[in-house]
Amino acid sequence: MSTRMGLRTRLFLSALLPVTLVAVLLTIVFMSRAIDDLEQGLQTRGKAIARQMASAAEFGIFAGQRAGLSILTESALRIDRDVRGAAIVQETGAIMARSGELSLAGWPPLGSGRASRGT
Repeated sequence: MSTRMGLRTRLFLSALLPVTLVAVLLTIVFMSRAIDDLEQGLQTRGKAIARQMASAAEFGIFAGQRAGLSILTESALRIDRDVRGAAIVQETGAIMARSGELSLAGWPPLGSGRASRGT
């Protein structure tokens, strides 16, 4: 009788183990794709916000109106809850206006074209 239980258990495990393994692998693949899609969406949205801010800040940059630039960075935080920080930076690296939480470590090199064109 114990041999028969062992055989049932082995058959059960031999059928359940591959199904479980496939389910876990598919979950990992779909979750990683979903995370990649979310990151891509955030990147696209961030670039769109940066382009809008760049066109709105153009006059303030040339005129040197730092107060107007500060209002612009603060409005970016108020309008979109997902924006955690905003800054307007000269090519030399000098920050003209900033609002919110900023981590300078993740910024692209200034003057590389990547930062100014949003690519």
